[in-house]
Amino acid sequence: MTYAQELPLEEFSSSIMISSFKTFFSYLDFFLSRLNDFVPQTFSLPIYFILIYSFQFSLIFLSLSPPKSSFHYYLIYLVLLIYFILPLNYGYHYSCTIQGIIPVTVISYTWKMLIWLRECEKSSAKDDKIVKPYYHSLFWWRKSSFTIINNNQENCFNERTNQKVKDVSKDVSKDTLKNISKVTSKVIASSNQNQDINIPVISSRYVFIRLISFIKLTIIQEFWLILVEYYMPDEIPNTPYPIRVYKYFTSSESFDSNQKTFLTLSYAFYCVIYSGIIYWNMIWIYEIYLFIASCLLYYIQSTKKLSNSIFSSSFIIPYPYNKLLIKLKISKNYSSLLEQWLYHFLFFTNPLFDSPYLSCSPSEFWSKRWHSLYRDCFVELGYLPCKKFIINYYPSFLPYKKELSHIVGTFGGFLWSCIFHEYVIQSLFGSANGEHFTFFLFHGILTIYWEIITTPLFRKTIFDQKRYYYVKKVVGFILWNSILILSAPWFAEPYIRAKHYYCYPHFGCDKGYKGH
Repeated sequence: MTYAQELPLEEFSSSIMISSFKTFFSYLDFFLSRLNDFVPQTFSLPIYFILIYSFQFSLIFLSLSPPKSSFHYYLIYLVLLIYFILPLNYGYHYSCTIQGIIPVTVISYTWKMLIWLRECEKSSAKDDKIVKPYYHSLFWWRKSSFTIINNNQENCFNERTNQKVKDVSKDVSKDTLKNISKVTSKVIASSNQNQDINIPVISSRYVFIRLISFIKLTIIQEFWLILVEYYMPDEIPNTPYPIRVYKYFTSSESFDSNQKTFLTLSYAFYCVIYSGIIYWNMIWIYEIYLFIASCLLYYIQSTKKLSNSIFSSSFIIPYPYNKLLIKLKISKNYSSLLEQWLYHFLFFTNPLFDSPYLSCSPSEFWSKRWHSLYRDCFVELGYLPCKKFIINYYPSFLPYKKELSHIVGTFGGFLWSCIFHEYVIQSLFGSANGEHFTFFLFHGILTIYWEIITTPLFRKTIFDQKRYYYVKKVVGFILWNSILILSAPWFAEPYIRAKHYYCYPHFGCDKGYKGH
């Protein structure tokens, strides 16, 4: 008898599904094991950090200008590959409390570099297109608030200039007025380049409010982490959650009252709470950056007021201009540039999350309310290339070209999200079995089908405008949050098995856990 004949049909099908989930990661483990034959098995933690940041700064300095030769391209790709592999091969050997942020940083820098290299390839075909150094994409990744500030300053300047033009318009000809308008536009352009933008001064009260917000978030996180530690279930199934669901509904004993269900109410509640602490921890980390930025902005603005202070010239670059700053293409008056960036970050940046628990559909959750920091990476590397591929190669005489390009692009964006989360799990714990990969793949497919079904279902011709809006929101909210709760174990179990709450810097839990 063959192996397929020895097992029942449902058992054989589930075994095939499990093996298919782990195929990719078995190849990854094989590659890393062969790599270890030529490199050291592990490094000390200081050497690991030195290697990570050495390759990180090497990428920055290699990308101060667009590559002009094939050698330059290949060198960047080689450094990027080593930089990308280091956390995969060595990260899980160290405590995730210390190096937990490293995998996220590495894959973020890698994706930004891939986007920058693509921009360089596009600019090679356009001589008039200027590509800024790679490090610009690490800081100026948001919508430009400098445009808003410049426009406000330009509007004030225009009002003063227009008033002066009106005063003399009675005594001059039309040709003279045209010349005045030309000169005025030149003055506006030169003033925007040569004059510093006036940034509103923040008070010490604002810094204090940021500090209070950070303390409040820290206290809530402490109680939350203690809750997930002391009420952790005694037994966490090793079989992936979707396989348990599949086996439950396909087993011949699925209607047996004595059969153990794939999900209990208490376990579902714990997985939701555990997913919530991951969400809250990202908000807490982001609040640290906001507090540091507010302190630095307050310090810079305070030094400008103290003309006699010994710190008043700490951000003024003396002549001759520093050669390194010239190479980095940073303005001489970089105190003003830094002040603008900090003000931009604090007041013109969208929040990291926009109340995701109020979402009424998967597209609203993933594209609008969830993590805004990596949305551009998913769009640039996943959505846009896949959409462009369909637009370019899908026959024009076939229907639904626009809809199909959006569907394929959405799937491509979720595929990059799958890679991101599996990379982090592998780097933190050294064991990834595809649960996060299939979780985000499932949500990508769910998002596509949701839009296909709900678009014709809730048409404005069926309900009036107001009723249509509220019915869609209420039904969508209930249905979408039910799906989130039912799929929460799929996302949370890899973290729960590894006791991931030890990775967060806090005071309430046992610090003896090493993270692997």
